[in-house]
Amino acid sequence: MKFFAPASIGASPKHRLISMPPQLEKAITSPLLVATWSALAFAIALFLCVPKWHGLFEVIPPEASLQEVEGTLTSFRQYTNEEGLRFQLSGSDDFFALSTYSGAEPAMRRAIPGTRFGVFFDPNKQTAPVWSNRRSYTVYVVFADGAPIRPYNMVAAEGQKDFSWTPWVGGLFALIGLALLLWALRLHFFASRPLPVLQKAG
Repeated sequence: MKFFAPASIGASPKHRLISMPPQLEKAITSPLLVATWSALAFAIALFLCVPKWHGLFEVIPPEASLQEVEGTLTSFRQYTNEEGLRFQLSGSDDFFALSTYSGAEPAMRRAIPGTRFGVFFDPNKQTAPVWSNRRSYTVYVVFADGAPIRPYNMVAAEGQKDFSWTPWVGGLFALIGLALLLWALRLHFFASRPLPVLQKAG
């Protein structure tokens, strides 16, 4: 495929011919290749717009999978790194670390001695900093004297805010996929039409 472009400044006003690289020409003129890019764009759109299919955007486990432990604080230490607040309760020998979505760290810092806490954590997952072997269960919901500091539905909503951009980007990829599909159909339609045969006059 070739294009005409104006000559550089100072040259004659004639137009010079520019050739498109063969790889680029194939990428935009092959119906099968354009349709493949369209399918990929639609797949990305589905991945972003329907996260329940893969669950990769679910940073908060389902409420039914969480386990509860209740007790008073028996150990309490604040780390300056991303591990944050690490503590133990009298009702368990395990260590716990607060999720950033729980919103409970200020309340636990200000708690008076003897305050009873209840925590909801994922019993199937323990985490630890890469530089330490201190393994802890992540706490998502905290109760202080029986009252939730932040209910589960609010914790889940806070977690989803981190991925509020996915529907917009997914919609953009859907539009790109649609445009590529229409372009592929156009290429296929015109490629399948026989070119008119010019007859010599006379």
